[in-house]
Amino acid sequence: MTYHLYQTEAFVLAEQAFGEANRVYYLLTPDFGLVMATAQGIRLLRSKLRFNLNKYAYVRVVLVHGKETWRLVGAEKFDDYNHIYLDPIKLKFTVKIFILLRRFIQGETSQKLLFEDLKMSLAYLAKLKSSPDDLKLLSGWEQVVVLRLMHFLGYIKDLPKLVPFIAFNQWSSDILQSAKINQGFLVGVINEAIEASHI
Repeated sequence: MTYHLYQTEAFVLAEQAFGEANRVYYLLTPDFGLVMATAQGIRLLRSKLRFNLNKYAYVRVVLVHGKETWRLVGAEKFDDYNHIYLDPIKLKFTVKIFILLRRFIQGETSQKLLFEDLKMSLAYLAKLKSSPDDLKLLSGWEQVVVLRLMHFLGYIKDLPKLVPFIAFNQWSSDILQSAKINQGFLVGVINEAIEASHI
């Protein structure tokens, strides 16, 4: 039987050991949304895949869709966001976003706009400073990203006051300063959406 190979960009949101030498990966992809894919034998020393499938990595993967599950048969790691992964403070904020995505994305549904916005958001994060004095701005970045992602997923409505924050493909220092000023309001909107989701 011939299986079709799907090549796609992905973020590795999480991973989990499975069996003696396998792992299950939770992949955020633009075309299929959240995909659970099994990599056979990846924990073995001879596995070539294991060097390219680090947790939180930005990768291009090759997937095969079986009768019930996805199998991961190829991977190539990109270097686009390495500077974030090497910065403990920025990585901490990124991990929080990835945990939220795994929690709130339901099923295998196309998430192209969300995926592109996440890439642009991470690219903007890479430009920010990460000293202790900049933590409030980084928190503002996190709140805006959460707002955008939950808006893409339908958990947050188009409120007039949110328009400057949820505009697709827009990042600036003004947005971060405004997020800093409106922190109480933004956190309230996010918490209300999370509570209403019952997830």
